[in-house]
Amino acid sequence: MAWTSLIIVCIMAVTVLKGCAALSIARMSEVPVLYNVDEVCSQRPLELTFILDASSSIWFQNFTKARNFVADFVDQYEIGPEKVRIGVVTYGLGVYTQDVIRLSQYNDLTSLQTAISRLPWRAGSQTDTGLAISYMRTSIMSEARPDVRRVTVVITDGNSQEPETTAEEAARARQEMEVFSVGVSDQVSHDELVSIAGDEEGVFYVNRYSELENIKGRLAMKTCTPVEPTSPPLPPPEDQPCGIKDPADVYFVFDPAALGLERTLWVTKFIKESVKTEHMKYMQVGAISGSCPLDAGFNLKQYNNSADIESHLEIFETTKLPRLIYQMADSGYDFQNGGRSGSRKVGVLFFGGKVHDSAPILENVQMAEDMGIELYFANIGDGDISLLEQLSQYGTRLDSSTEMLRQISYLLDGLCAKPKQPNWFYSN
Repeated sequence: MAWTSLIIVCIMAVTVLKGCAALSIARMSEVPVLYNVDEVCSQRPLELTFILDASSSIWFQNFTKARNFVADFVDQYEIGPEKVRIGVVTYGLGVYTQDVIRLSQYNDLTSLQTAISRLPWRAGSQTDTGLAISYMRTSIMSEARPDVRRVTVVITDGNSQEPETTAEEAARARQEMEVFSVGVSDQVSHDELVSIAGDEEGVFYVNRYSELENIKGRLAMKTCTPVEPTSPPLPPPEDQPCGIKDPADVYFVFDPAALGLERTLWVTKFIKESVKTEHMKYMQVGAISGSCPLDAGFNLKQYNNSADIESHLEIFETTKLPRLIYQMADSGYDFQNGGRSGSRKVGVLFFGGKVHDSAPILENVQMAEDMGIELYFANIGDGDISLLEQLSQYGTRLDSSTEMLRQISYLLDGLCAKPKQPNWFYSN
């Protein structure tokens, strides 16, 4: 779609005080026709399997939450021998074959959910993810109906004992079906989750098992098969939060001059990866970034004494981020800049390197919060932790991991969660 080429294009330059800030806001897409998720999920046959980590690192309480999530998740589908069939495999030290739920075993939702709710936690001493994927492919999916879509979801909070075997088995599975991976906690290997799913689009993150509910809608839209409606489309669901029922105007705010080239490239990749996702497709996105090249220096006749030269050079020693935050709060969401009445105001601020004077940043962040702007703080990797800790009282930190894609996932979960989440994503 055309919106994928609209990655943070500066439509309008706004001159402020001692420099310039690039400020733009662009509509990512017109809202398309939406269908009720439950209705979509019931219209096509599907072979859907879940692989649940039941190793000792999970603990009983968390395994119960994962088990309940699956039981609740399948409620979206029309279960039946000619419609959607569900299989479940649990594993730890090998596969717990005695607990397997086979695709042909349950033909109604009630009995299926009862069986899932009774799956035991075996507290396995290993995390044999590769063996579980192999068993699912060769044993469970061997019963799959021909010409029916096949999907597998792997839910784990640990790293497998043999990651190479896991990657090899996942690659074999992906030749026959779609595979999605759900990582719980910041201890999961990102590389392993990608090796399971095959690409970034198939990876989901939550910070703890209690947050699995936050990805339910997004995972459902990946596993359901949309079809052309035979009747007029239904209106957007009342609980649709991501830019449709609950529209948002989102600014990304960063200072390239203070960050340097390497960190700025990190930020631009963060923005590109964010706006490519389905979840930001219907939001409006803008960027407010550093100063214009025109104020970078001075000509031969501008100054005739060292004091004035030193004063001018001080602009390079202080981040312009406070001014950029002020710009966002003061005029960024104005009608002439694309702001929409009734839309959520969201700001994503990027931090990297040591900040010598945090007071102006905190002052303008507090002003932004007082004006009703929902704030998120991303850590490029070496952000000032002391400053980030102070900022957490005004918004949500995304840096429980410095991995970019995980921070993006936390941002999307925050934007799409209802009710609005508190500052959960950072943990010591």
